[in-house]
Amino acid sequence: MPDISRRVRELADELAVASLRAEQCVARLAISVQRDKAPARDLLVRVRDSLVPEADADATEAAFLLAMEIDVVLADKRGIKRPTQQKWEESSARAERVRQRLGDDHPETRLFRERSLTSKAALPGLSLEAIDEARVLLSARGYPHHLDFQTSLRAITFAKMLRDTRNPQHMAEARQIVWKNIVWRAKQYGTTHPFTVVARVHHLGRV
Repeated sequence: MPDISRRVRELADELAVASLRAEQCVARLAISVQRDKAPARDLLVRVRDSLVPEADADATEAAFLLAMEIDVVLADKRGIKRPTQQKWEESSARAERVRQRLGDDHPETRLFRERSLTSKAALPGLSLEAIDEARVLLSARGYPHHLDFQTSLRAITFAKMLRDTRNPQHMAEARQIVWKNIVWRAKQYGTTHPFTVVARVHHLGRV
């Protein structure tokens, strides 16, 4: 078996700016080394710990972010049956760790905070403060003037948060957000593309 830990460290050092897509690909590569889930998880843990061996400051920014992405994969692999509160606490702690390392204005800090808010959205009694923060983070992506696929995904998640308040004004805003994203996806990918169909059938049906 190749030394995956060493190769991942080399890849991380080669990244001038950590790419989320590249990080996910490397994590999936590590998972695919063995079909047995337990050894694969153990391998990912070793890779993560080798990227950030002692303290965050000892790792390059790319290696640190790669370790955080692997941590996300490991959390997902622990299963969906974990309590929602626990998932949110883990996601929130991860987001805070990234914030402390990279600062408030770093794009990756905003990304991890968005993920944390997505987890929090599943909790009962979502606060208006969380909605306001999600709105600020979405605006930082350039929405509604700028749209790309990741921004579209975050906008749809934000619409779900608005919908779940059951506030008529929020629900009307949610419907507008979803429709805007349906129109954008139809232009970008075509009316029959799965991305468009999912937005139209699944999201519009729920908002």
